[in-house]
Amino acid sequence: MPKPSTRAPIPQIEMIKKGGQWEVHWDYQEGPASLVLFNRAEYLRGYIDGVLDMLRIAPERVCCASGVTGTVKRLDDGFIQKCTLPAGSACQSQSA
Repeated sequence: MPKPSTRAPIPQIEMIKKGGQWEVHWDYQEGPASLVLFNRAEYLRGYIDGVLDMLRIAPERVCCASGVTGTVKRLDDGFIQKCTLPAGSACQSQSA
């Protein structure tokens, strides 16, 4: 049985450059605080769909998107520069 943590789990966000395009992956790390993600799954799905619409990300670029995990592919450099998270966030960027 895993040892209880005193800190809330932090989502892992990865931005991967593949050639001239980017992929964004997110994965919530399971923990005691994650129960709300399952209890509010429908609400979170609507929220994430709304954010993807607001950012004008075409549905064919979204491989999966939920409050727990997701992948968006084929984003260009200009889009990534507009949406980059501030330094010190839980986001990692890498080139493939």
